[in-house]
Amino acid sequence: MQPGQVLQQRYQLEKRLGQNNARETWLANDLASQPAEQVVVKLLAQNPEWQDIQLLEREATVLKNLRHPKIPRYRDAFSLDSQNAEGYWFGLVQTYVPGVTLRSLLDHHQCLTEKQARAIATQVLQILIHLHELNPPVLHRDIKPSNLLLGDDKQVYLIDFGTVQNRAKRERTTMTVVGTYGYTSLEQYRGQTVPASDLFSLGTSLVHLLTGVAPNDLPTKQLRIQFADDEGNLLGNHAPISPQFRRWLETLTQPAVENRFGSARQALEALQTGRSSPIALLSQPAGSRIRLQALPQELIIKVPALAPSKSTIALSLLGVLAFGGLLASLTMLFLKSDIRFHYRFDPLYIVAVTVWLAWLVMALSWLKAIYAYTKYQKVRIDKTQFLLEWWSLTGRYRRQQGQVKDIQEVKQSVQFAPARSLRLKTGKTELEMVTIATAQQPYNLAIGYTAAECTWLTQEINNWLQDLPTAQLAKKSPPAELTKTAKPLNEKRVHQSVQSQVRVKQEREKGDSRASQPTPSKRQSIITRILLFFVAAIGTAFRSEPAQGQPQMQQAWEDGGDQPMPQRKQSLIVNAVISLLLAGVGIVATFWSEPFLNFVQDSPQLSFFHPKTTSPRLTQSTNLSPSLRPLPLAAKQGNLQQVNHLIKTGADISGKEGANAFLQAARGNHTTIMQVLLQKGVNPNARNSSLLLRNVMRENNAIAVKLLLKAGANPNATDGNTDSILLESLLGNPYIGFLSWDYQLNRFPIVGETRVEVVKALIEAGADPKDRDRSNGTNVLMLAAGQGHTDLVKLLIQKGANVNSPNAYGDTPLMYAARRGSISAVKVLLENKAKVNAPAPNPYHRRTPLMYAVKSGVIEIVKLLLAKGADVNAFTNERDIASGRIRYFKSTVLDHALQIGDPNITALLKKSGAKFYLQLPQP
Repeated sequence: MQPGQVLQQRYQLEKRLGQNNARETWLANDLASQPAEQVVVKLLAQNPEWQDIQLLEREATVLKNLRHPKIPRYRDAFSLDSQNAEGYWFGLVQTYVPGVTLRSLLDHHQCLTEKQARAIATQVLQILIHLHELNPPVLHRDIKPSNLLLGDDKQVYLIDFGTVQNRAKRERTTMTVVGTYGYTSLEQYRGQTVPASDLFSLGTSLVHLLTGVAPNDLPTKQLRIQFADDEGNLLGNHAPISPQFRRWLETLTQPAVENRFGSARQALEALQTGRSSPIALLSQPAGSRIRLQALPQELIIKVPALAPSKSTIALSLLGVLAFGGLLASLTMLFLKSDIRFHYRFDPLYIVAVTVWLAWLVMALSWLKAIYAYTKYQKVRIDKTQFLLEWWSLTGRYRRQQGQVKDIQEVKQSVQFAPARSLRLKTGKTELEMVTIATAQQPYNLAIGYTAAECTWLTQEINNWLQDLPTAQLAKKSPPAELTKTAKPLNEKRVHQSVQSQVRVKQEREKGDSRASQPTPSKRQSIITRILLFFVAAIGTAFRSEPAQGQPQMQQAWEDGGDQPMPQRKQSLIVNAVISLLLAGVGIVATFWSEPFLNFVQDSPQLSFFHPKTTSPRLTQSTNLSPSLRPLPLAAKQGNLQQVNHLIKTGADISGKEGANAFLQAARGNHTTIMQVLLQKGVNPNARNSSLLLRNVMRENNAIAVKLLLKAGANPNATDGNTDSILLESLLGNPYIGFLSWDYQLNRFPIVGETRVEVVKALIEAGADPKDRDRSNGTNVLMLAAGQGHTDLVKLLIQKGANVNSPNAYGDTPLMYAARRGSISAVKVLLENKAKVNAPAPNPYHRRTPLMYAVKSGVIEIVKLLLAKGADVNAFTNERDIASGRIRYFKSTVLDHALQIGDPNITALLKKSGAKFYLQLPQP
């Protein structure tokens, strides 16, 4: 790229701000704005690596949803063909903030004073409060001086959001999977980033700016950074630092996450108030079901299983009973009627069986919820040992035991277990929990509870253990393998070892199914897999469990070891019946329900359902759900290497499987995979259940739509009797069939800004601007005007849309814009000679644009229409339902103004000569 070059016919490059192996950052002028505005354009080099593409896409996704004055705003993202070699350039456009990074101060050997550091900390914490309190929270994960920008307005800005998710960032100072070495906390190396991790990075950045020494070059003591001497002077520049600010920085840079401030808001409050105690004890979160009893001799914790609340179970029972009663009543009426099934697979018979099976699934789900509600985990800790027990309605069914002297630490941790079961499938890939770590094994409790509850529970257990004599607790020494050597530990080598372990873990999580899963000796049919799954599920759910009140339990606690548990006898007949019912429901759910297959797809425990090989025979597999076939599955997961391999081994790229793979890639926003699929032969006009372009449009992915249109997709193609793609793209939810006179303004459907980009792409590609609904004649210009999208209105008119074309009821685009209350859309239509006195032909629907403007209550539109000569005494027929019959009456514009009760509009109409209908000359 060269200065003066124009990208996307819009961004003229001015000067290069930075460059590395993977990225160029340019200052550019946005020629589309008048006058031209300066922007920052981040470009990936030709043929970038896959991780760099993901980085830019994720940064664009996060910035698009962030609105904060101290974060540069997202403006645009694009990709363009390389002009020098094969490949693509990918770009991200942000607002330009003039200033310098705090890193430049360090490069010029300048250090901050304590007053300056406090001011910077206050501004950054205010930004972090906004990010961490979003739902879901946004964690920056790479706060450092080079990502803190000091603007010319003396305000601090937070930049570079590329590390909001785990990735391998290739920059000069980046040494680990997430973040930058020296500024990154220990839990972040383990892939367990929490809001306190950003606070650690902020603390180390402030230490660097105060001392002028990189955090990794400062001495440490028990993993704590030592940035000041015993006399209270900073290392490096020997400037004094107040004791309060020193303690505050020490709290931010604590190696253990539980010893830091719990949130950015708490850290800011401590900085402003200057309290002597840096960490306040957390209270139990409101609504928590965990019960804790701290006694001098023992600590007792009861952790209920994650289950629906009592009110939810009660409401579910009412729903099950009501649905069952309705089905029973309908069944009795059916049996008493003369209706009979004509053959075995009569559609009515299939519907009846399906509905009854659905009720059976509801009933079984309710019973399962009842059983889950009775489960809980009980933890007992005394001065010598601790015991974890799992209880249910039928008694204790699991136990673990350990010695208090073996406890090394009690910490809050994360379990990576996506979709382990239906009960735990919460849409997350991480489950919070509390871990009691010993030299032998970890003991986990409170799995799946919120981070706040786990933090509080960790605090309570640690506080109780700290009151015990020191001799009873384990000495946290290095493992025996390390103590055998005479050489001291090298912290850098330990860090590199952690980096290597995290990299291996990431490779296993994202990668090749051939390396992580064994290839089966022979292929199993789908029915065999379903039966195996339900046999395993039944064996787990209905295994023998101990009865309550057995004396062996107390004996096991006293003996200090696991004892054989008494077995509970179960009826073989009951188990057999339940097994058959579950197996039948499973088979029906598999063949009739797509969610079951999606559940299987996301469950690593059910790996035998997944394709284990990439041979040509399996790439053409047709007995799996479309989303479970190898090529769509790889595209959905964003695995570019697997996609290329499947295409080389004979995947059906030009048929339905290729189209489905493109759709899955669009759902995951994997731009590179979409481009590769189109290059390899995906048909842009392919049809599956419907047109590929229509399906992608429904995903609101403007980039995918543009790629298909560029590849030759027909924007005017239709699926039989359905509406065109352009018309459907403008239809909101609920559907605008015709202009409803009584439609509430706040319920009027509007499509989002992302869909607007899709609509523009369709129009620019040649979609018919005069297209209309086949049933009522509503055209695309009406929908655009009725939603207030002025840019679309201008574009449609420019492409030839008729501003006065009515629908079947006589409504025009001007009426839609007036009813919406869109002043800009009304102005555009009037400038293009829209008729202001165009009543509908229906005698009971003869409303004019002025009537709709009065109904909307926007006086500016009323003034515009009156200035264009709107008839103030036009009247229409209204109907009123009274005494059980419909009565018609006539009303004028002034009558409508009186109904909405706006005195300003009423006065304006009277001033313009408007009268009530009864004041007009009667025929």
